[in-house]
Amino acid sequence: MGIAIVALIVIVIVQGQGKQTATEPPGKTIAGIACDRGMTPGYHVHTHLDIYEGNKLHPIPPFVGFNLSHDCLYWLHTHQYQSTPQSMDMIHLESPTKVTPTLGTFFRIWGQPLSRHEVYNIKLKKGQSMRVTVDGKLYTGNPRDIPIKSHQNVTIAVGPPFHKPTPFNFDAYDKAHPGNGF
Repeated sequence: MGIAIVALIVIVIVQGQGKQTATEPPGKTIAGIACDRGMTPGYHVHTHLDIYEGNKLHPIPPFVGFNLSHDCLYWLHTHQYQSTPQSMDMIHLESPTKVTPTLGTFFRIWGQPLSRHEVYNIKLKKGQSMRVTVDGKLYTGNPRDIPIKSHQNVTIAVGPPFHKPTPFNFDAYDKAHPGNGF
């Protein structure tokens, strides 16, 4: 595992995307989510997240949760995969034991806002609202409180118009990315 994380860090630096993404001091635990020196085997979960403004998809950037300047990786993070277009919007949870962080924790690690009135770089304008779905079902609570669970599909749509939730094929994703703990 250590060699894989070093190789991934080298790729990030070469591609010029190796910036720190956490808003907290380097390596500080955020809402119970640690920043460790490598991937932590044990509990591994994938949650898919799409953010739409109208029909425009705002992709989740790769390497959220990679703190390269301090050589650590948050248990909640994103990778960069080229094999499937949707895999860029996959949140990975890799922790030593079962934990259930929230979408708000992921956004805090990412350093981006998330509320009923703002998501990522989108602030609701007059006449707009936000629709949040979890596995295709309308979620009416605070999106920060959505728990990160295995094979969960979350869509945050700002509109109108509102982009409909897109089903995600986790079986195909898992086959394309063997060794992910499934």
